[in-house]
Amino acid sequence: KLAIALGWDTRLASANRSNPKERTLQGYQAIWARFAAWADRKGLKSFHELDEAAALAYADDLWRSQVTPATYNAHLQFLRSQWACLRVLAGLSDTNPWSSLKSKAATPNTGRRALTPIEVRTAIGSAEGSLRRLLVAGLLTGARLSDLVGMKWTDLDLEAETWTFTPIKTSRTGKTLTLPLLDPLPSSPTCAPRRPSASGTKFSGGTHPLEAGRIGKTGQPTL
Repeated sequence: KLAIALGWDTRLASANRSNPKERTLQGYQAIWARFAAWADRKGLKSFHELDEAAALAYADDLWRSQVTPATYNAHLQFLRSQWACLRVLAGLSDTNPWSSLKSKAATPNTGRRALTPIEVRTAIGSAEGSLRRLLVAGLLTGARLSDLVGMKWTDLDLEAETWTFTPIKTSRTGKTLTLPLLDPLPSSPTCAPRRPSASGTKFSGGTHPLEAGRIGKTGQPTL
């Protein structure tokens, strides 16, 4: 019998598990830690002791904690995968106690939504310096802010006015993306064109392309 307390370490050592990014793995660990703490309070020590009734009791406890439907679904999805991943190692039957639990439908008018044009203008107008440049560049390229922060001169084709890079989201597969550097961009009198070293990516001392003003052919400051 496999102890629930050993469930996380056993998963990490299993060749049958998925291989997500570090941030996703941290989320899985948090999900497991919550479940393991609940199981300990209920006196459940091994995987064998969790049946459908106990799985339902945990799902009820999770939902009563006022998590969103998306969070609730993510927890149950991981727990299903945990039982499937460790079924052989734990000597479990083919029946997954989490399989009968239904997902929650998203609540209308909740969760993420697109900003209105007024909200976009307000956010950009309220920002200053590097943050403002990031927001404008994100608006015009559709890139995530985390990818914009990592922009390097070596990723830019100034003649074609394109930016080719590997998004953080696809870094594990190495898939690249090419985006246009749209013109014109809102001007800023505080930004003068500078050309830092090719490897620089930090927003300090003009080492980042977006700190150099316009990054296309003309070299005129526009961010």
